Amino acid sequence: FTGDADPEAADRWICELEKIFVVLGCSPEKRLAYAVYMLVGEADHWWRGTYQMLAARGVTVDWECFRTVFMEKYFPESVRHAKETEFMRLHQGGMTVSEYAMKFEHLARFYS
Repeated sequence: FTGDADPEAADRWICELEKIFVVLGCSPEKRLAYAVYMLVGEADHWWRGTYQMLAARGVTVDWECFRTVFMEKYFPESVRHAKETEFMRLHQGGMTVSEYAMKFEHLARFYS
């Protein structure tokens, strides 16, 4: 992950990592190491600074911590709220049933 400005790319990256963790039977201890290894460029620089800040505050940095701060950075609450609103306002309109179903399924995962 490069730190792309596309929030959905960040969400997809986390989802893909979690699928990989299941397939590989990745232990909780290894999840953080694997995720950090997959960061490049701006995202890697961001994590190095964030990790130092968290460690200095005595925070236990594990996969769940990483996932939380990663999503706060790359998929902020404002974007999640916008996706929820888009889901709630979704109407079929001129879309085919298939197109509508795809859009519905895509947006439903953001609704909590």
